Amino acid sequence: MNKKDFKICMQQGRGGCVLALKSEKNIEKYKDIVLWGCLHNLSYDTQCEGVRAEYIYNLSKYFNDEDYFLFPIIKAFESLPQHRDWLFEHFSAQLSLFAKNGNEHAKEALQEKYDQLFAILLTKRKFQSYDFERDNFERLCVALRHLVDTEGKFKIICDLGRLFRENPHYDCDYFDWFCFCLENDFGKDGLRTLLNDNSQKSEDIKCFYESYLQLKK
Repeated sequence: MNKKDFKICMQQGRGGCVLALKSEKNIEKYKDIVLWGCLHNLSYDTQCEGVRAEYIYNLSKYFNDEDYFLFPIIKAFESLPQHRDWLFEHFSAQLSLFAKNGNEHAKEALQEKYDQLFAILLTKRKFQSYDFERDNFERLCVALRHLVDTEGKFKIICDLGRLFRENPHYDCDYFDWFCFCLENDFGKDGLRTLLNDNSQKSEDIKCFYESYLQLKK
């Protein structure tokens, strides 16, 4: 497969790229093309199909050169304007996959962006029709939850409870996707039990729990 055909195949999300990387001897010629895919959202309609982060991440692994792909992603992620929300999703999902594989640089990049957006939301008082910071922060909540244990998930819950207390504009209605993910992790009954038990230990968890119960009415 020549480079032009490989790129077209990659943009279409086809398996031919995997076959080429498995069977051809000189795969280095495709390396810059895969990096291009790492830095661009390949989805035709992201709202319907989601991002193709796992697809492009799996292609990158064939080169056994993680830093070549990771550091340009981190650099682009750190400087990305908030309104590029689908590209933000593409980057955060890729970084989550690198982090799952044990890469601390990827996890640190996600955590730094999480802290940055959390600080913005705590003091945000002007709201437009679309809240890019909120949406991107929820994406990070979902991405980071894959990388932590129950205690780590409750750290995110605590942060959201604090957000709801300090900025009453927000509540679980604005974070229903994250709540759905928590239900998948713990089960609906299990999540309620955990939130109820831990709400006695923290005002932030209590605030989140009360908002969660309102969401589920």
